[in-house]
Amino acid sequence: MIKLLRANFERVIKSATFWIFIALYGFYAIFLPIIFKSNPLEPDYTDQVFAINYGIAGFPLQGAIIAILCSVILGADFHNSTLRNKIIMGHTRNQIYVANLLTTVIISLALNATYMMFFFMVSFPLYGNFTFPAKDLLLLFIDGTFMMFAYSAVYTFTAMICRNPIISLIVSTVLLSLNFILIIGFADIVNESQYFYEINGEWIAPNMSSKLLRDFSEFMLDFLPSGQSYQLANNNIVKWQMPLYSLVIIGATTGTGMAIFKKANIK
Repeated sequence: MIKLLRANFERVIKSATFWIFIALYGFYAIFLPIIFKSNPLEPDYTDQVFAINYGIAGFPLQGAIIAILCSVILGADFHNSTLRNKIIMGHTRNQIYVANLLTTVIISLALNATYMMFFFMVSFPLYGNFTFPAKDLLLLFIDGTFMMFAYSAVYTFTAMICRNPIISLIVSTVLLSLNFILIIGFADIVNESQYFYEINGEWIAPNMSSKLLRDFSEFMLDFLPSGQSYQLANNNIVKWQMPLYSLVIIGATTGTGMAIFKKANIK
């Protein structure tokens, strides 16, 4: 396992794509707080701006970056008999899959660290210190981190199952786009069902916003990483269930991916 991780990290460090995205992400982390400061309607506290920007960065930006890096870096395993050579050297398919997942997770952590370092370097002088209660702030960091781990698990699954970098990137892009459409739809249902309308002097809720549909939409917003980042971007309160939902996604995609990859025909 250690040898697999070392080989993966060497590939990451030598990847120009990785360093380009690190640089762009750092620039993005500096750029957004400055833009927010120029708008008098936006919040004036570091943690509020962080929650909003982190949500925007989490979806679709970081999800897209992880998808691209997974396709480029993990996709290299399926060229020049690299994967076959790893198996010949005695590494099991489960070990290869887990090593690739851990590599993607560490890439996600590197992106997170880059974002936070540059964001706080700029935002503290502009907005001051934190105002959220410590437990809420901790939950925000935990949820954001596990949200990115869930992205990592999903796109590792895609890269390892598709086995072709181009196809993997296309599938990941389609998934990201579908997520965006679904999340906007779920959010519209939840937001619309909060309002009542007056018809003939009687206040009623719209037909589409039945309690069952609203509850399902709220659950999907909490469950999906994109839904979590959407709520962060709208400065909603983080729920303690969100990191647990991310763990469910990580476990489900990893277990399914390992089972499929174990039976795959490696050429």
